[in-house]
Amino acid sequence: MNDEQHLLHAEEVVEGERSQLREKSKDELIDKLLSAHFHIAVASGAYSSVTQLDSEVVKS
Repeated sequence: MNDEQHLLHAEEVVEGERSQLREKSKDELIDKLLSAHFHIAVASGAYSSVTQLDSEVVKS
């Protein structure tokens, strides 16, 4: 391989690495968003349960 071929190969490798990092970042972001949505849903359900219990206690 001459210098130009080495340079082209290095550019291809770097671009491949960048692409993998972008995909990994997207996957990590999606995982974090799903986790946040799960925790929000759990907290929302807990809040609903507490307010329902509060209203039942007030009625009695």
